[in-house]
Amino acid sequence: MKHSLLAITQEGTRQAWDTIETAALVYVGVGLIVTVLALGWFVDWRRGRAARAAALEAQVTDALMNEPDLLWTSVAAVAHVPAWPTQPVTLELRGEMSGADSREKAVRAALRVLADYPGRVKLEDRLWVEPAPVRLAA
Repeated sequence: MKHSLLAITQEGTRQAWDTIETAALVYVGVGLIVTVLALGWFVDWRRGRAARAAALEAQVTDALMNEPDLLWTSVAAVAHVPAWPTQPVTLELRGEMSGADSREKAVRAALRVLADYPGRVKLEDRLWVEPAPVRLAA
């Protein structure tokens, strides 16, 4: 006794693969696989750029901490990664400085680090100098 489920012939197989539903199912499966791979590549690419930006922040922060005059200032380096890969990373120096000479030293220390990244990093100076207190005569 033959079971009809187990008796698959070449003609039956050919008819099954010739149907539109089977072709559509194969296309949808391939499309899903390509979509998942592209999404994984994009997420990995964004994480890599964010990691490089964090490394750049750390390098600039280390350079600022190596300057003895800037040791007790509140300066932070913040990197912004653009969505488009051809645009440069923006590095902001933020904080309050005690004098114009300290501000210049901070900018020079950051520029020394950024010299290793020509054209790929744009520096924005958001440092402000604390005004000297005004003394009134009694």
